[in-house]
Amino acid sequence: MTESATDDLNEQFHEYTDAVWNRGNVDALDELFAVDVVVHDVPLGETYDGRDEFAQWVNRVHESFPDFEVDMETVDFVVSEDRVASQWTVSGTHEGPLPAFDADPTGNTVEFSGATVYRLDGAQVTEAWWYYDTLTYLGQLGLVPEELPA
Repeated sequence: MTESATDDLNEQFHEYTDAVWNRGNVDALDELFAVDVVVHDVPLGETYDGRDEFAQWVNRVHESFPDFEVDMETVDFVVSEDRVASQWTVSGTHEGPLPAFDADPTGNTVEFSGATVYRLDGAQVTEAWWYYDTLTYLGQLGLVPEELPA
């Protein structure tokens, strides 16, 4: 991959992150993600088949955390021939239901880190794996102890 193509892809991923995750604009998925993309939420063991299911997941995140925001200063993308990896830090206030944990809104603010690996076919994401610090954010919500006993 040429340096120019890498720079273009890096910029495209920054734009996607800001539009989709910071502003909740799931229509921005159309440009970068294949219609049949497969997205893995690794910590929860969930898989979302297709762009529509992925968009529904993004919408649920924004329902649970309306002010969900990726700190763009912490986003770092590494681009290779058919993979893009990113690491990031997010924050938000828990103001909506969290169905995966049967949790009502707590009003607590969370901040946690994670990483995503995207597989590309040409310029489109065909598969992605999300890894994030579930224990930290559940502790910040008061759903598990923030410090585990020794």
